[in-house]
Amino acid sequence: MLKRHETRNYSCGGGVGLFAITDNGNIFSCEHLAFDEKYKIGNISTGINRQVLSGMQPVNVNEIEGCRSCWVRYLCGGGCFSEKILTNLQTLSKDECELKKLYWNFILSLYAEAEIEKMNFAKK
Repeated sequence: MLKRHETRNYSCGGGVGLFAITDNGNIFSCEHLAFDEKYKIGNISTGINRQVLSGMQPVNVNEIEGCRSCWVRYLCGGGCFSEKILTNLQTLSKDECELKKLYWNFILSLYAEAEIEKMNFAKK
């Protein structure tokens, strides 16, 4: 993602390109929601209910109030959408948001170190 200069507008591909299907054929937009039938978006026999699906998909990070100006928004994607559904929240809590920033700051520093080491190794 970093090497290819890609941005991440969504937290994941749940309900877009990724789905969970249970042993009885029920379809869910995320495996984290597959424990409860109230989050079912369809069945392999009857198809996907698009109206239900629309409420069970991640939101573009640029549409999330607290994320629009955050420096980590395209890495974080606004947080796990299924966690937001399960907790009835629209955005991450301040603490969770700060943890995401610390996490990505650490990951970026590791990435930078690895790139420097790779350049130094290539010079040898």
